[in-house]
Amino acid sequence: MYMWCGPKTLNHIVRKSYIHLNFILKFKICGIKLNRINSTNMPRPITAQTRNEQLLMEKSARQLAVTSDPVEKIRLLCLQRGTTGIMALGRQFRIMDDNRSGDLSYQEFRNGLEDLGYQASDEEYKNVFEIFDQDGSGTIRYDEFLKAIRPPMNMMRISLVEKAFDKLDKTGDGIVNIQDLQGVYNIKSHPEYLNGNKTEQELLEDFIKKFESNDSSDGQLTKTEFLAYYSGVSASIDEDIIHHRIGIDQFFATMKTNKNITFIVLFITTLINNLNFCHAFLEGLYCGQDNCYDVLKVTRETSKEEISRSYRSLARKWHPDLHRGEEAKAIATKQFQLIAQAYEVLRDDESRKDYDYMLDNPEEYYHHYYRYYRRVYAPKVDVRIVIVVTITLISIYQYYGSNSRYKEAIDYFVTVPKYRIQAKDIAIDEGIWPTVTSTSDGKSRVKQRGSGNKQKLKEELKQEEEACIRKVIEDKMNIKGAYSKPSYKDILWVQLFLIPVFIAQYIYWHARWIYKFDIKKEPLGEEEKHYIMRKFMNLSEFQWAQKDQYEIDEYMREELWIRENFEPWKKKKDDDVRAKLAENSAYKRYRRYMRKGGPGQITFLDD
Repeated sequence: MYMWCGPKTLNHIVRKSYIHLNFILKFKICGIKLNRINSTNMPRPITAQTRNEQLLMEKSARQLAVTSDPVEKIRLLCLQRGTTGIMALGRQFRIMDDNRSGDLSYQEFRNGLEDLGYQASDEEYKNVFEIFDQDGSGTIRYDEFLKAIRPPMNMMRISLVEKAFDKLDKTGDGIVNIQDLQGVYNIKSHPEYLNGNKTEQELLEDFIKKFESNDSSDGQLTKTEFLAYYSGVSASIDEDIIHHRIGIDQFFATMKTNKNITFIVLFITTLINNLNFCHAFLEGLYCGQDNCYDVLKVTRETSKEEISRSYRSLARKWHPDLHRGEEAKAIATKQFQLIAQAYEVLRDDESRKDYDYMLDNPEEYYHHYYRYYRRVYAPKVDVRIVIVVTITLISIYQYYGSNSRYKEAIDYFVTVPKYRIQAKDIAIDEGIWPTVTSTSDGKSRVKQRGSGNKQKLKEELKQEEEACIRKVIEDKMNIKGAYSKPSYKDILWVQLFLIPVFIAQYIYWHARWIYKFDIKKEPLGEEEKHYIMRKFMNLSEFQWAQKDQYEIDEYMREELWIRENFEPWKKKKDDDVRAKLAENSAYKRYRRYMRKGGPGQITFLDD
């Protein structure tokens, strides 16, 4: 469990901070710990503390390989074990000091260095011992030794650590114990305390153990141990950020006005969140373990134009074609791909916004994956546009399709003699049938002289008759079903807009039914009787409309809206249908065909 912090640019924090708070990140006075998220399928974000430990150990290992100074070599061996390496060596020396004199003999000193991993000849061990035994007494004080072996810190960092220790040392005796912490360290909001995993006493003990070696813990934290711990932390940080507006004294003076360490937690965490070293970079997302802004050498306030210029400059520098040799080309290729990936992230406003959100809110682990993959796999076109275009195309297809089917039905009825004769009779009765002297619209026909005018008149008259028949059929023929006359109400767009109207009609119809026939017990009307019979027969509104009026009148005479009358009628109808089928020769053939096995079947069973 660690505290995760998200980075922002340094420009904002420089206006508020005097020191480089990379150094403060390691302060356990924060007391903030967030549960790690169990996930075996996703890479875990590396915490700032772990990353600084790794950087410190890697840096120490590299320097250890090239240094020749024995004192520096001992220091690097300690730092190679992390920030607690020097404290571990101090604990080892303290255990070896059997008489508790605080002095180390040559043999005790050598045994401690051998446990540390320092290998040298007898002469080199003696030379190193003599370096620390400056007074030539044959013994060295291990606290003096630790002070000499600690990585050097500048006065500003030392002052910062001492003031932080003074904040913890409530009694001012130079030792921080559990009683001191109870006055300044509020663990009431600690997740381990809230879920009941640990008591307040256990959490306070864990706090002190963070500054002590795993080999030994006495429950007391001295200023020497505190400085030893943070000297290791300081060794992993190369430089400070200085600004004239606020100094270290003013910073801690502000902290001292609040007795509760929660204020320190919020203040330091707020500043830490504004530093580039503190991160929750996730492998596989955006630029992986690298900061996209650092890759392009820009800040979060940089404009898109400046980002583009920086990208082009770096792309020219790291293009693989400009490098010779397989190793150089491989390095350039990797860097070029990273630069391109960073540019892809920062040039898009939405992607950049999501990336900044990840930097500012690193604890929202799964949410970052959701935002990233939602953007990556989301359709590039606005889904609303897709929906509108799709509905429009369907509506257009509906209109032209229904219009084409209706025209096809009219073309068919025009060719049927029965309908042609009926249409002609209707046209004559209405006075719209074209004649030699008048047109179909009632106007007098102009007589034309000449030999070809008679034939022309016949052709013209025939065309008018066809048009008149078609018009009468269109007006009088009640075509239903798929070939019915197109209506704007059947178009999908109109139906979607009328959905509220349909819902209102549905609610009104049922409310009216309940009020009139269930509450007031009024007799059913003809429309209601038709509705009940249609439901009993499982017919749609369109199927019911296809029935002849004679059939409907028969249903009404039988009073089929009453279930006691409908069920015997339905049984009689089913029996009649079965009797007719039994006498039907085609149905008999079908039954014989099915008894013989019906259509062939595919089977995987062995014959």
